Amino acid sequence: MASPTQKNSYISSSRSFPYTILVPVLLLLLINFGLLCSGNIRRLLFYYSEPRRDDLLRSEIVLRNMQSVKLNKVLIVGSSQAQDGFDTEYMNRPAHDRNMKFYKIGSPAFSPAELYAANRKIFKAEPDVVVFVVSVINFYDQYSYGKFIQHFSPSLLLAFWSEFGIREIWHNRESVFHGIVGHISPLYRFRANIPKIIKTAIFENYSGNKRKAPIDFVTVNSEKNVEFLERANKAKPPKEISRYNRSKYTKLYQKMIDDFARHAESAGIGFVVIEGPVYPGYRNYYDQSLESELYEFFSQNSRENNYKFIFGKDLPKFVDEDFYDYTHLNAQGRQKYSQFLINLLYKRPAL
Repeated sequence: MASPTQKNSYISSSRSFPYTILVPVLLLLLINFGLLCSGNIRRLLFYYSEPRRDDLLRSEIVLRNMQSVKLNKVLIVGSSQAQDGFDTEYMNRPAHDRNMKFYKIGSPAFSPAELYAANRKIFKAEPDVVVFVVSVINFYDQYSYGKFIQHFSPSLLLAFWSEFGIREIWHNRESVFHGIVGHISPLYRFRANIPKIIKTAIFENYSGNKRKAPIDFVTVNSEKNVEFLERANKAKPPKEISRYNRSKYTKLYQKMIDDFARHAESAGIGFVVIEGPVYPGYRNYYDQSLESELYEFFSQNSRENNYKFIFGKDLPKFVDEDFYDYTHLNAQGRQKYSQFLINLLYKRPAL
């Protein structure tokens, strides 16, 4: 028979048991949902983040930061073409006098599906203008359900379900599951990014090599990439044109663009679609009719939904020396592209 002391000890430990579980759970929830709510934490994560590797986390931070800004906000959205193609620091110098501010978000291969997934967050940030950078590259690439892990939204899941049925969703159930969990938990969604950022912050501060400002580009070269140009000029056209093709996702992408444009118009948000420039020789890697089809779709859809579409001959004249590689601009090309967009938006009456 247990002594009174043993009984009291058992009762005491039983009563404290829920608290030993509850406190860590509550702490984890606090960290999870408060992670991106703190401006200081957001600044720290963005400051030590890296383009490409941390693009999704950087985008999340940018959209949250925009919510408190009371200026005319221009949000540039797209793939790495947009991320490396525009210099927002350069663009914001003259924009300051016009009460404007430029932002950019996106990630490699950012397609209309990712734009559709982010639409609620984008509209919540209340931009005055959204600029979507599009090309054959992000419109005719094969969709990967692996993107659900960081680009998930319930509306995106329903769109794919409605278009392709439950069998395809079930076939990709692992990515869907991770997407749902990541949608609920930012800590889970960015579990691969946050430890690396913290490690970078610690290393730079203790090594004395602390960066002077956040890194904005991957392609930072100020001059032409001589090695790339020599290689590109010697390259022979591919035997098979198969890099990008029409797929079952193409029609869905068109529906998603139409949906975003209609919602932007009803919300009073300006929408601009601009072609992402590519090195001329890169066009040998896909069927030229894709560009014509892309142009025809956006020409018609922009008229129906009252937005601006800039394509081909309406873009600045890019030369070989403006490119760092086949699909990305160097500093010279970036400044040309950035200045073009500044001039375009300055003409817009609302701004």
